[in-house]
Parts: sequence; C-alpha cells; structure tokens
Amino acid sequence: MSNTITITPKSVAAIALPILQNILAPASRFCTVIPTPSRPGKVQEVPLISVVHDTLVDTATFEPQDCSINPITATPHRYTQIFGIGNVDNQSGAELGWLVQANVEKFANTLADAIMAIVTEANFGAPIVEIGAAAFGQAEVETMLAAFSGNRSLILDTPFWARVKPTMLPPGFTNVFEHGRWSTAGANIRGLVADPRAIVLCTGLPDAWDVRSKTGFVREVVKIPGLGLDVEVATWPIVGTRALNASFDVFLSPNVANANALRLLKSA
Repeated sequence: MSNTITITPKSVAAIALPILQNILAPASRFCTVIPTPSRPGKVQEVPLISVVHDTLVDTATFEPQDCSINPITATPHRYTQIFGIGNVDNQSGAELGWLVQANVEKFANTLADAIMAIVTEANFGAPIVEIGAAAFGQAEVETMLAAFSGNRSLILDTPFWARVKPTMLPPGFTNVFEHGRWSTAGANIRGLVADPRAIVLCTGLPDAWDVRSKTGFVREVVKIPGLGLDVEVATWPIVGTRALNASFDVFLSPNVANANALRLLKSA
C-alpha cells in the first residue's frame, strides 16, 4: 500500500527538537550564538564586543560611552541532512517518519563534532588537569572550578562525569554536564571548564526560496532551547510516487571568542 501518513515540518520538528536539545545542550554552557547574514564558504567579519563600560550611578551627565568592538573572522559551512524514501519502499508501506530519529541524531552529532573541533590546546592553552578517568576526583574538580568564578560549567566525557559526586561540588553548584562527543577535539581532550564567552557560533539559515522550486516545499524554523540555535526543517514531495523527502539545514561557523574563558581536561 502507498504511504498515506502525513509528514510535515511541524511533525518532523516535534520529533527532532528533543534530540537536538539533548545532544547540543552542553554547547550552550561554553558557546554563544550570533545570528549572521552568512553564506557558506564566504569569509565575513562578525562583531565581538570586548569591553562594556561600567553602569553609571546617580550620574549628572548622559554622554554615551563607546563599547569596544573587535571583529572576528568567520567562514560558515552549510550542514544539511537529507533523507527520504524511494518508490519501492514507499509502495511497501514505508513511512518517512521512521527515518527522522536516526537522521536528526546524525545531524546533531555532526554539529557537535564541528563545535568540538576547535576545542584544542592550540586555541585554549595547555590543560590545567591531566589525569585518567579512574583517578579523577575531588582535587581535579576543585582545580577546574578554581579556574573561573561566576557563570562557569564543567563539561566532561562520560567516564569523568560519572565520577563526580555532589559532595565534590560547592554548595548549590549544579553546572556539571555529560558530553559524549570528543573525537574531533584535541588529542585526548576529555573535558573542559568554561563560560559562554569562550566560543561564538556564527549561524544562519538558507533563504526561504533557496533551491526550493520543488512543488510543495514547506519549511519550519526550530529554535533549540538554551543554545538558541535556529535549524531549518523542510519537507517536499516526490510527485511521481507520492513519497516525501525531508531535511535539516543550518549554516554554522564555530570560532574562538575568548581564549581565557575555557580551560581543558586531558586524559592521561
């Protein structure tokens, strides 16, 4: 029988959003999203505010004080995950919805790997902790937390994260996150302590009309909570077979913003 299940960007997004949020959530602790009118492969300057003046108290003058803006160079890449079902599968009763979870996981992991690729000693300096997971404990947690004050978080590979106990943390501190994507980071890097100023994610989306002359093309923009990253979800039909294709799409360029706002953990 032919596929009669209605798949729309909204229904695809409903499946995709929790998965995107789960995989990319740790990045919100050490990255800040800056939407830009980006194009894949095009070098552009992105404004980065480095100095903000003090708040005035009981001031008698209201002259504006300029902030310091130091542009950084970004070259976004376009990340696209396309999936669909062919005629034979469609006629056998296959449904596009079956493919959503596996494809959104692949897409989200690819984005996570792109972000982690700049987490290196060359960008953020020598590790402040170098130890194996089996020996990771109170002293190492204290060393990492002492690197910063304020809005900082620990992001740890699973074997390290599993060894952190509430008693190792300052009272009320809960910003400890498990992250399982470290293969593209620097050699043996398995954790970090950082705040969101460390990395900026220059992002964008395809134009609504881009390539989309296919009849029935429909798009939905999904914002990942916490990280604030917009992702395009689209569907379009294959007229001859009444099957559907779908895609996830985003322009992304991770860039070092403040090398002093992130410190590394290296596995010995």
